[in-house]
Amino acid sequence: MSLPSISNLATENVSAMQPPPILNSSNQNSHPMKTHGKAGSHKTLIDNFIEKLQQEFSMKDIGNLNYFLRLEVTHSKTGIFLSQMKYARDVLLRADLLDSKPIATPMYLTITRPNITHAVNSMSQFMHAPRDQHFQAVKRILRYVKGTLHFGLHINPSNNLDISVYFDTDRAGCLDTSRSTSSYAIFIGNNLVSWTSKKQFTVSRSSAELEYRALALTAAEVNGC
Repeated sequence: MSLPSISNLATENVSAMQPPPILNSSNQNSHPMKTHGKAGSHKTLIDNFIEKLQQEFSMKDIGNLNYFLRLEVTHSKTGIFLSQMKYARDVLLRADLLDSKPIATPMYLTITRPNITHAVNSMSQFMHAPRDQHFQAVKRILRYVKGTLHFGLHINPSNNLDISVYFDTDRAGCLDTSRSTSSYAIFIGNNLVSWTSKKQFTVSRSSAELEYRALALTAAEVNGC
């Protein structure tokens, strides 16, 4: 499967300290869409929002977010950096691979690593009946994680709130089911906010059908942004 445009966008514009793209191809036929939205980041607006929440719920403002649901947040003058170093270490420790030799093939931790979404998606399909080759692939994933614990996403502050969307699909890329895989990347300004790589539910009978399925998946996500 090849989704070069999405992989390149995620690596060049959004990711901090990301590895080189894992998907390389001369095909640049991803499908861009643009839409526009307005939002406010003014301190007064944020304070008013917090005050409204406190009126409805028993809560208090404890300052900047640093750690939440295995997601680490580091604040700096250039924005925020999202990573999962502690979670990655815990996974390696449970698998007894904390001292393993790192490798350079990216796979895993998709919350902060969009360039490996497809690899994890592929392995997840065999989690209920894995074979030896699947265990070897997962071991390779974990060895990659060992060598890239510090990787994550850097989100920059920006006044640009335009929503840009890129989507693509292969044709019958799954050798087991002949189904196609759709992918999209959604940006607000220059920051990547949503992405996926997902196998289509049925076999498409034409290239037009598989493209429309990919577009429908993407449009549904955009409506939720």
